[in-house]
Amino acid sequence: MNISAALEQVLKSYEAYYTVRRNPASAPFAAEAEFHVHGERYFLVKQAKYAELESHEYVFFAAEPVLTPDRVRELSARAWNEGVSRVCPSPVHRASDVLLIIVTGAVTPEADKAARSIRFSKSYRLGLQGYSHFRLAAIDPATLRVSHNRMGEELAKSLANLLKKEVE
Repeated sequence: MNISAALEQVLKSYEAYYTVRRNPASAPFAAEAEFHVHGERYFLVKQAKYAELESHEYVFFAAEPVLTPDRVRELSARAWNEGVSRVCPSPVHRASDVLLIIVTGAVTPEADKAARSIRFSKSYRLGLQGYSHFRLAAIDPATLRVSHNRMGEELAKSLANLLKKEVE
């Protein structure tokens, strides 16, 4: 499976729950996706609301022929900065996570090491107004080899399973 077909498959899987934008994506990214959820808890009637929470996810997709350590760091920093700039902390804000998915032709061993070392997180008002974490996964669709950071382990597993089903 080539890079563009794999990226298309990944984007198609995200379209079910996320708002996916392909054309107006930020400069180095092929596409972006957003997911927002708002929840409220009531006691017997709606007027007796005792909890309200909001969570958000900002996903950035990139396609690279060969992934190098410098490119991993550059894409990660841009995705993190762009995602965190969209966060609006408030008393009802719980979490706003930023994800970066890179579909690549080859991951160099140095890029794999660089991906594993990338860690971004931020709390707002000492965690009282939520937090943000960064998840990264880079996959080679030909070999199904996945590189990820510590927070991106589940993301990497789901990407590998998605593309494995497409190959079979």
